[in-house]
Amino acid sequence: MPRLSNIPTPLIVVTLTAFLGGGLAGAVFSYFANKSKPTLMSYTISSTTIAAAEPASLIPSLKIQVGGKNIKSLYAHNVELTVVRGPYVDEANIAVIFPSDVHIYGMNSGAPSPLHSISSTQLSNGVRCKVSPVAPDTPGHFRIAIATDDHRAPNPFMTGKNITLLSNSELLDQDRQSLIGFLKEYWPLVIITLAYFGAVAYVLKRLRRSRRSRAGSIVVGKILGPDNRPIANAQVEVKVESPASTSQIIHTDMTGDFIAGSLYKEAFFSARIRISHPEFRTSEFQSDSPIIVHSLSRREGQEE
Repeated sequence: MPRLSNIPTPLIVVTLTAFLGGGLAGAVFSYFANKSKPTLMSYTISSTTIAAAEPASLIPSLKIQVGGKNIKSLYAHNVELTVVRGPYVDEANIAVIFPSDVHIYGMNSGAPSPLHSISSTQLSNGVRCKVSPVAPDTPGHFRIAIATDDHRAPNPFMTGKNITLLSNSELLDQDRQSLIGFLKEYWPLVIITLAYFGAVAYVLKRLRRSRRSRAGSIVVGKILGPDNRPIANAQVEVKVESPASTSQIIHTDMTGDFIAGSLYKEAFFSARIRISHPEFRTSEFQSDSPIIVHSLSRREGQEE
């Protein structure tokens, strides 16, 4: 079993951070996964003028009748309801209310599919409807159309367990404010989470650099004589200048090969190479490649 003192400090920090952060991440995920969210519906209202009192006064012979009675004003208000998101709800009650009592000449309602239903009841100042079911995958809209003598648009209201009704503009505002609201409510959690991931990234980066700095960059090569025969036991001094300053002295093997450093091939490599051997002239040069193939020349007086 390895001793604790032999384990690199960055590795210990990474392990502890991952252990603690994993528990935090699990708690955060569980909280948001189990947090109850209401079903959200949105609505739009469009109004159309069919007849108004002002134009009728300009044309005395113009008459509009409903059920045999002359009327001066007639307006059609259309309300469309859309299920946006949230859990399934069996049914919900919706009231479409005008600012005051109105005369309702007619009303109509429609469901988005044969599997859905909507029923309406007339009130003195609007209508009350029951829609079912309320599901987020509902295609189309629930629709409520009302013909009245009031040009003012009605206001929809909804009652139901864990269900919310918003206008399209309110829905857009809510989506824009959701991130800001989350940050305001959970800013300590956001800071802790960002700090955790930042610490893990920093420690991993340091650990990676530490491993590379201990091992150094790889430099491999073959040393040959003037006759292209491998030179054994030649001393090769490698001073890596970039990306990290390291120095190492090795000797060639029987085939003239040498390997210095780790198994990393760094970008922007630069090293100073010095090769010496008793029977050959010392050679020193700069290299931007970690793979060295170099031929030595014999000293003066030495036979080729």
